[in-house]
Amino acid sequence: QTLNEDFSASGTFQPYKSMALVSESQGKVTQLNYKNGDQVSEGAVVLSVDNEALQIQLDIARVNLKKAESDLARLKNLLGEGGVTQQQTDDAQNGIDNLKGQIRSLEKQMRNTLVKAPIGGTVTGKTVEKGAFIAPAMKLMDIVNISRLKMQVFLTEEEVFQVKEGQTIEISPDLYRNDRLRGTVSFIDVQADNSKRFLVEIELANPAGSPLKAGMNKRIAQPPPHRQAH
Repeated sequence: QTLNEDFSASGTFQPYKSMALVSESQGKVTQLNYKNGDQVSEGAVVLSVDNEALQIQLDIARVNLKKAESDLARLKNLLGEGGVTQQQTDDAQNGIDNLKGQIRSLEKQMRNTLVKAPIGGTVTGKTVEKGAFIAPAMKLMDIVNISRLKMQVFLTEEEVFQVKEGQTIEISPDLYRNDRLRGTVSFIDVQADNSKRFLVEIELANPAGSPLKAGMNKRIAQPPPHRQAH
C-alpha cells in the first residue's frame, strides 16, 4: 500500500550531553573556579580540595623508596660474598614494590583533589562553596551541553514507519511557534514501550544566543514522502 499521511507529534528538548559532577576525594574545598551559568571546557579544573596531608605522605613515601632501593643495592653486593641470604634480598624487593604501590595510590588521590570537568558545557545546580567539606560520591554540580539539542518524541507504529535515520524533520517550539527549525533523525528505537510507542530522537543545532533551552516543549511536523510497503 502507499503511505502518504502527514502527522505531528509533541516532545521535549533534551541536552545533547548532561553529566553530574561527583567528588572522588574528601576534604575542604580550597578553590572554586565556576559558578552557575558559567561555561566550562572539558578537562578544566572546576575546584580543588585541600591536599596538604596527602602531599606530606607522598613525600615521605618517595624518601623511603629511595632509601629502600639503596639498601637493596647493598644487599645484592653482599649476596655474592655470602654476607646475606636470598630471602633478605627478596624481602627488600617486596618492600620496594609495596612502596611503589603506595606512591601510585597517593598520586591518584592527589589527582582526584583537582576535580575536572568531564564534558564541556554550562554549570548548573552547584551545591558547594569554597570552604565547604566534601566527601566521595557527593554531587557537586551538573554540567549541561546545549550547543546541540535532542528532541525526544514517541511515535505510534504507523508514524514510526514513515521516518528513517538521517531524515530532516520540521520542529516548532511551543514558545516560538512562528519559528520553523529543522532537525535530523538520529535514533529510532527498535522496541516499543509499554504504550506501544517508539522513541525517536531528532538532533538540531542550538547556536550561542539561541532562546531554546532543554526541557522546552515542541512539536514536529512530518510530511513523509510516498513510500511503498509490501
